[in-house]
Amino acid sequence: MPKQKIDQAHYLEMLDRLHVQMSMMEAHLVKHPVAEESEELKRLIIKSLVTLVQASEVTSKLSTKKKKVTKLKT
Repeated sequence: MPKQKIDQAHYLEMLDRLHVQMSMMEAHLVKHPVAEESEELKRLIIKSLVTLVQASEVTSKLSTKKKKVTKLKT
């Protein structure tokens, strides 16, 4: 399969999907009664959530870098 060319829409899509996952984790895992009862479990879930936040930040930086390169080419 040929490598797909990445455009700005792909970055927006990635940011949206990361947001959906973070929202679901917050609503369905962090606030789950078992997680509320177990600090260890809640800490691990939040650690995963923080990693997704970091992935979102990296995606934003990549998107900004891609915009600058695209503007320079035009």
